Amino acid sequence: MNRIALICSLLIGMILFSSCPGSVCPPDKKTGAITLSAETRSKIPYQGTERLTFSSQKGQQMNLQSSNGQEDTMDRLCYQTICTEPKFDGKSTCEYYEGEASRFIFTDSNNSFLLDLLFHLEVYKSGAPNFYEAMQLSISSEFNSANGRRILGQRFTGDFQEQEINLQNKLEYRTSVTLNGKSFSDVYYFESTNSSIYYTDNQGLIGFKFNQDTWVLN
Repeated sequence: MNRIALICSLLIGMILFSSCPGSVCPPDKKTGAITLSAETRSKIPYQGTERLTFSSQKGQQMNLQSSNGQEDTMDRLCYQTICTEPKFDGKSTCEYYEGEASRFIFTDSNNSFLLDLLFHLEVYKSGAPNFYEAMQLSISSEFNSANGRRILGQRFTGDFQEQEINLQNKLEYRTSVTLNGKSFSDVYYFESTNSSIYYTDNQGLIGFKFNQDTWVLN
């Protein structure tokens, strides 16, 4: 090893060990807490006690209910790494906020169909406690599934570029949608070849398509 390479290796080692004294990271550090905004809470369509009934174009019917109702939690939102232990599979620790999340899970009587709706906060960019609010909608059955995500708003002052967020299966907006002859206004949707989901802020999941079957909220 030449002299320059040796010096570089020593410097890297000094940096790693200085950031993690004794080669062991300190514990995660909580620096604050943030709850869902009133605006986002106003968009939550369920209370968790509802019975949701969907009908298909073939006349089939499916009832969904939630066994746990509304589930509110405080999740850990790591925005800044404190250190990483300089060893294989070394632990990393972070500075974090506790962020509120609200979840609803509905199933049919056989637990063969699941509807999962989540409202939560996410870190905008690492390095600063800047967060945005989002919702995630997922449905699944034995052979099919569909999901969509939507950004609800930023929770910090400053520039917010939604296009910088890698949002998978983004829910798009339409002023109206007709499903099995029933019309709905202000609809958020995600459509693919074999599955689609449709949602409104007032009613929640209003319909979905799995292969050739279209199911609509009664």
